[in-house]
Amino acid sequence: QRDFDEAIGEFRARGETRGAGEAMVELASASWFRGETDRKRALLTQAIELLEREPPGRELALAYTHSAADHMVANRSPDCAVWSEKALALAEDLGLDAEAIRARQLRGLARCQLNDLVGGLADLREALRLSLDLGLGNETIRSYGNLGDWVWVVEGPAQALDVKRAGIEFGERRGLTLPVMWAKAETLWPLF
Repeated sequence: QRDFDEAIGEFRARGETRGAGEAMVELASASWFRGETDRKRALLTQAIELLEREPPGRELALAYTHSAADHMVANRSPDCAVWSEKALALAEDLGLDAEAIRARQLRGLARCQLNDLVGGLADLREALRLSLDLGLGNETIRSYGNLGDWVWVVEGPAQALDVKRAGIEFGERRGLTLPVMWAKAETLWPLF
């Protein structure tokens, strides 16, 4: 945490707004893992305010995506939908494929939670397709998991397990231990 604070200070001292903003987003993410959600939200707000003063860049797309994810985890689907739309539009404009996939997943999750199951599932399936096409590792496993969660709601637990197990197999073939373990743990819900 101290390293991030020092980096933010150094970037600001040198007038490197984008570097400071990205370091703030990374510190926000680390704060979330430490259970410091208020600090995470404050850092994301500050980072977005800082980065929106600059020409749009990768750092701002990252901040928008993290904000959408924060709203999704907090079960604030309308806010997640707004931020994921902003993140997706910017990431696509800038050609940031992985960031666009993550934003599309978040938009899909928000749409499903807001009862647009057709649109939400379409987003989640498209995110998975794009992840596979680009050969992304962790993002592909996450895409399988998110899709599986909503396939469970719409089609049932057996179909959800098929989707989740496909993600596990994908990750195991690539040696992606942490996301595979996460995906295996998430199979408990449809199994129950």
